[in-house]
Formats: sequence, structure tokens, C-alpha cells
Amino acid sequence: MHTPPPTSSRRSLASQLTRWGGTLLLGAAAALGTVACGDDNGELQILRIDPQAGAIQGQQRVTIQGRNFRPDIGYTVYFGAQRGTKVSLIDPNTLQVETPSVPAPINVDIVVRADDGPAFRIAEGYHYVDQSGNVMEQVGAGPERREGDSNLAY
Repeated sequence: MHTPPPTSSRRSLASQLTRWGGTLLLGAAAALGTVACGDDNGELQILRIDPQAGAIQGQQRVTIQGRNFRPDIGYTVYFGAQRGTKVSLIDPNTLQVETPSVPAPINVDIVVRADDGPAFRIAEGYHYVDQSGNVMEQVGAGPERREGDSNLAY
């Protein structure tokens, strides 16, 4: 099971988010509730990424929560230089995407790009970890059984 990096070492999403294709650049002083494009005026906002870490093998379902995702346009999500797969608009506040694989553990930026122009970059928004290893390595480990003992739990 993966254990994400301690939250104290991770910067807030607000301090990591930058809007591309416009003039808005947000720094650490931005409040999470107002990240991205302003108030509830219909502009796209990115609020949360969950989870923020997953296996280097990819295929991790990541939920991007925000506001004002539109069903009439498409979205492309990048993890570093690699394009995420299976991007799905769940509702106006939620996108889901599967992560691509990478060769080794690394922190990457996430870029959410709307087909109509705006793009948002979350600096080091996703952490790839090596979760390799064989589950079967631990099978049989534990106390030795004696002949006639059952392995059933009651």
C-alpha cells in the first residue's frame, strides 16, 4: 500500500497553481477557494487533486475537483510531459483521468487544458512512487503450522 508524502512537506494547491493562456499567475498567498480564475462568474477553477500520488505503472484514477467544467468542450490532462488517458467529465465540478506510466519515481506538474484555450498548471501536483514488488513474496510468512492445524479463521 502506498503512503503519500507527509502533508507538511507538500505545498498547498493554491501555491502550486498557475493559469496559462491568460495573465493570471497565482502564488502562495492565493486562497484555495479562489484559485484560478476568480469568483463564481462562470470561469473555470481548479480546487483539488485526489489522490496526489500513485504508482509509476500508471492507470491510477485521479479526480480533479473544480468549478465550471463545461460539457460542450473537451479537456486534456498532462502529468509532466505525458498525456493522461480516459479523461471523463463527471459533472460541472469534477473531471477524472487515468495517469500515464513513467519509468521511475518522480514529482510532475499537472496541466489541465481546456479545448477553448485556458490551461492550468499545478506545479509538482502529482508524485509517482515505485510500488513494485510481488504480493506473493509474503505468502506463507508468519507462524509455522503444525500437522493437522487448519488455516481456516472462525
